[in-house]
Parts: sequence; structure tokens; C-alpha cells
Amino acid sequence: MKTSVACLGCIAVALAANSAMGAPTWYAYDGKYYALSETSGDWTQTEAEAVKLGGHLVAIDSAQENAWLLSTFPQSAFIGLYQTSKDDEPAGNWAWSSGDPVAYTNWRPGQPDDYLGQNEYGQINVGSVDGLWDDVDVIGFPEDQTYEGIMEVADLTWFTYQGHKYALTRTTGDWADLEAEAQVFGGHLATINSADENAWLLSTFPQNSLFIGLYQPDGSSEPDGGWSWVSGEPVTYLNWEPGQPDGFMAEDNYAMMNIGSLNGQWHDVGPTGWPLGSAYQGIIEVPEPTTSILILLGAALGLRRKAR
Repeated sequence: MKTSVACLGCIAVALAANSAMGAPTWYAYDGKYYALSETSGDWTQTEAEAVKLGGHLVAIDSAQENAWLLSTFPQSAFIGLYQTSKDDEPAGNWAWSSGDPVAYTNWRPGQPDDYLGQNEYGQINVGSVDGLWDDVDVIGFPEDQTYEGIMEVADLTWFTYQGHKYALTRTTGDWADLEAEAQVFGGHLATINSADENAWLLSTFPQNSLFIGLYQPDGSSEPDGGWSWVSGEPVTYLNWEPGQPDGFMAEDNYAMMNIGSLNGQWHDVGPTGWPLGSAYQGIIEVPEPTTSILILLGAALGLRRKAR
């Protein structure tokens, strides 16, 4: 999906999440993905949400990107600009939280002004929908409101197998967090439909302990009842390690491959994986777009997200 969008002039594609779950709606532009944060709070809270999904608040690199953001998110929102120190007020030491160089700015006339000596964060469209930026306090301006941030996530390194794209998550976390990251790119944690696909994944991602998209819905009979793919595809292939699933703990409702050895077999584990106390990635799978989807750019794609 990413490559095809870029080839069509970086047109935005809405990747609409299930509104009942409150997940963000993502838009693709120039090989990156953008959404308003679910969090409406201060700058640090919205940046933390973006980091959890493998990105940062947006770093705006050009007038063209700024204009696209204005057309897509016409509201006051935090951006990733912040002041690293107060040594050179008001215009010095501004940086993007992503670490990108500050090559473009679009300050409102008279900004930044360090009003009241504590305006160390960037906000777009304060007071009018014009795409201009203001320096604001960590809680934004006006101070009697709360604000979302514009999150930006860079594309991943993808590998293609039988018309689908696969990548490791950029972040580590629990199963639900990694599924949320997969949805950023219009996919899910991987659905494995055959021994050939399983073998290809093993050769492509030979890491220990990776989450896949298999989970056990609440109320399923233990240990082997109800296992389902989060993508909604039917379960036509399983590759459990002998003795698995075993429902060792009550919360072992998620599947992980390569625990303890690089053999491609699966274990049932808790939401934080196994062994406990470590951090894990997951395998993302994204179907290639069809011609009809490319013609209907901007149409929402329904995505499922399993509740924690």
C-alpha cells in the first residue's frame, strides 16, 4: 500500500479505524502516516502517544507538507517542535522531537515570543485556520482547552510474499499495543495460512519470540478453544509447539512464534509475551491494495482492534 500511494503523487489515503474503539484515523502522505492523537492533553502526553506507536509528533519539513496538514487537520494541534533550552529566547534552540533537522518554519508574525517565559512548545493554527505556528505553554493556547497532537510515523522496511507485505513493528510492547501499530499501516499482526508462509516468515524474521495475530477471545474453552486471527480470516493452519497451547496462566490468550528456539513453532502466552520481563516485537501484515481501492483513494478501510 505504501509504495503505490507514493507513486500516485503522495495522495492521502484514509485508514479509518473502528470508531467504537476510538482508534485514530491515519492518512498517508509522501511515505509517512499521520493522525490526530487519541489523547487530548498537554504536549508531552500527545508526544508519548506518538512514541508508543513508533513515531513522534509531526516534524514539518516544507511548505507543501504544512499545506497538506492544514487541509487534513484544520484545527489547533500540537506539533513536534519544542525548545531544548531557554538559553536563547525566544527564537533559539528549537528542535523537532523526531530529531529531524529544523529546515523549515512557519511562525506567525511576532512568534515565537516566549510569552510569560514558558512558551517552549509548537502549536499550529492557534486562533485561526491558517497553518501558522505559535510558541505555547505545554498545555497549549488558549489554556482553558485541551489539544490533540498531529502524530507522524515513518514507513517500515517491508518484505513481500504472495501479494502481502510484512514488517517487524518498530516498537516493542504488549500484543494490543503492537496490533495498534499494525493498524497504523492498514494491517494487523500477521495471519499465517500455510506451512510455506510460516517457513518464509521464519527465514525473513529469524528473531526469538515474536507476536503474531492469533488470539483467544474471552470465554473460550481452555486451552485450545476459540483461537482466531485478529484480521478476521478463518483459521486454516496452526503450528503449535508440542504441548501447546497449554493455558499455563489464565491470561495466555495470545500467540507468539519462536519462543526459545528458531523453529517457527508457536506458544500461547500472556499479553506481554514470554519470557516475562522482556520486550517483544510483532510481525505486521498488510495486503497489497487492489486497483479499485487505488481508484477510490480516501475511502475508509474498516479495521478491527481487539480490546485489551
